[in-house]
Amino acid sequence: MGNLLKDTPYSEVTATLEALASHGVRKEHLDLIRKDAGHAKAIANVMIRGLEYTTAKLVSTFQRDFTKEGFTLLEDVEPRISSVSGLKLLSFLKRGESYVNGEVMKKRAEEQKANFGQKDAEWLLAHQSEIPKEFRKYYLAFLGTVWQSSDDDRCVACLGWYGGRWDLDLGWLGSDWYSGSRLLCLSK
Repeated sequence: MGNLLKDTPYSEVTATLEALASHGVRKEHLDLIRKDAGHAKAIANVMIRGLEYTTAKLVSTFQRDFTKEGFTLLEDVEPRISSVSGLKLLSFLKRGESYVNGEVMKKRAEEQKANFGQKDAEWLLAHQSEIPKEFRKYYLAFLGTVWQSSDDDRCVACLGWYGGRWDLDLGWLGSDWYSGSRLLCLSK
């Protein structure tokens, strides 16, 4: 099998980085691959098994596949919700704050283990009648799944109560998020 670093000439590494850059890959994308083993594994699977297989595997479990709407899947977590009982609303705002940027909200969700993903939101959609009525006044953010638009905007799955039912949409992480939004967490 050989040593990838030792066996690859520097000129090939540079040429590979130039090829990736020509398709929009930036330094922060490479940082993410190095910092997150899941990303590195997904990229390796694309390279080893082929793009069609891996992309289909990554997004095939979504009921609403945003790749068909021009988005790219950047992050996803394993689903954890299998019952509405035990779920509670959680504010991401700290005392004195009226809003925070979506990236701050995402970090706080991870710290508080409230980073459910789109598959969790879709499970809730399939069990709408079980969602507590008090949740309806909030926009629920599911920060464990991150999509990127063709304009490089990072978005997350959200559920909102519209017209008598819950609906799945995307919320922009680059915007400010106010008290009308909430995270979900599991009761201890």
